[in-house]
Amino acid sequence: MVYTFLISPYFIKIIFQTNNFCFMKKKIFYILIFPLCILLSCNSAEKPMITQYKEDYNMKIKEDSITISIDSSYRSFYGEYSYLKLKDILQFYGYNNFNHSIDVFSLSDLTVVKKIKLNKEGPNGITGIHSFFASTPDSLFIANENMLYLVSGDGLILKKWNITATLPKEFYQKNRHGSNRLYPIIYDKYQNAIYMRIFDYEYGYKSPDYGEKYKKPILARYDLKDAKFTILPVFYPKELQKNYKGYMQDMVCISPSFDKSNHLQKLYFTFGGSSNLSYYDVQKKEYIESGGASTMTENEIETLTWSEHSNEDKKMRHVTNEVNFMYTTFDFSTNLGYRFHLGKLPEGVTDMRNILLKKKLILTIFDANHTILKEIDFSNHRNVNLQSFFAVNGNLYIPIFDETHEDLLKFLIVKCHENNL
Repeated sequence: MVYTFLISPYFIKIIFQTNNFCFMKKKIFYILIFPLCILLSCNSAEKPMITQYKEDYNMKIKEDSITISIDSSYRSFYGEYSYLKLKDILQFYGYNNFNHSIDVFSLSDLTVVKKIKLNKEGPNGITGIHSFFASTPDSLFIANENMLYLVSGDGLILKKWNITATLPKEFYQKNRHGSNRLYPIIYDKYQNAIYMRIFDYEYGYKSPDYGEKYKKPILARYDLKDAKFTILPVFYPKELQKNYKGYMQDMVCISPSFDKSNHLQKLYFTFGGSSNLSYYDVQKKEYIESGGASTMTENEIETLTWSEHSNEDKKMRHVTNEVNFMYTTFDFSTNLGYRFHLGKLPEGVTDMRNILLKKKLILTIFDANHTILKEIDFSNHRNVNLQSFFAVNGNLYIPIFDETHEDLLKFLIVKCHENNL
C-alpha cells in the first residue's frame, strides 16, 4: 500500500506600506485609521482558518467487520475501486490488474456478484485503467491517459472519448489532466459530465517561479455531450500556495459524496499538507474551505524551501516526521464526514522499521457545517487503508489489509450516531 502524508505550517510575513494620502478634510482621521484597518485585514487574512468544535458531543461509535470469501482469481485488496447503491444493495467494484477485470461484490449479501472481463486488443480493447466509475450495473466509465470509455456490464465498449484530441492545444501548453485511485474520475449523471484532476505544467522544477504552479486551479469538468472542458475554481489552500511541503505538496485526494438518489452533491478534497476541510459544491458551483485543525495532534509542519524539491533525503525525513492528512469522505444520509490523519513521529524514535505504526492515527468526525464533533484515537487499527474508504447509509467502509488471508475480502465498518441514551 502507498500511504500519503502531508501537512503545512503557517509561517507568514505581514508586509504593508502606507501611502501618502492628501485628503483635504479629516486628514488626521484617515492617516491614523486607514493604516490600522489595513493592518487588521492583513492579520485576518494571514491567520489559519478558524476551526469550530462542538463541546461534549455525545456520539456513540460502533465497530464491526465483514468478509467475503474469494478464490485466487480475485484480490484481497483493490487499489482502483468504485461503489454503487442499488436500492438496499451496496456493491463494491474493484479493478483486478492481474486479470484485467473489474470484480463486483455485494457488501450487503457478502457474495461475489460477477467478474467483468476486459479486453486489451480489438474493437473493445482497453490497454490500461487509471481509474473508473460505476454509474449503473451496465454502464461503467473507465479512464486511462488519453481516453475515456463507457463500458457495459459485459465489458463491451459502448462509447469512447479521446479527451486529449478534443482539448485545444493551448491547454496542453500549460496543463495536463489525469486520474488515479487518489483522484479518480467522478461521473455526474444529472449534468452528464466527468470531473477530473488537472495539473499545471507551465512552471517546471527548474523555473524560478516554481511556486506559482500551486496557485493554479486543480479541477475540471468534462461535458460528455459536447466534449466541453471547463476549468473550475478549486485551488490549493493558501499555506500550500506559499510554502513547500516536500512529498506532501502534491498529495491531493478527491472523494465524491452523493445524496440518497445517487445525485452527486460535493467533491471533498484532502491536501496532505493542510488541516483544512474543503469541498466543491457541484450544484452551487462554488468551492468552500474551512478550518479542520485537530486537537489531538499538531497541525502545522515544517516548511521546506522551493529549491529543496530535488533533495530526496530531506523530503523523505520530512514526510516521515511530520503530520500527514490522508483522506476525507462525507455521508449525506447522516450529514457526517470522516477524515483520517497521522500525527507527528514521537521524539526519541530511532528505529525506523515500521515507522508509520509509531505515529498516532486519528479519525475526525464532523458535520455538514464542518464543526468537529469528535476525534477518535484509531491507533489500534493499523491494517486499514487510510486513502480508500467510503461512507454509505451511516456506515464507514474501510478496506482491511490481511496478507495472512488472501482468500478473503475484508472491510472494517464504523458506525457513528448521536447517543440519546
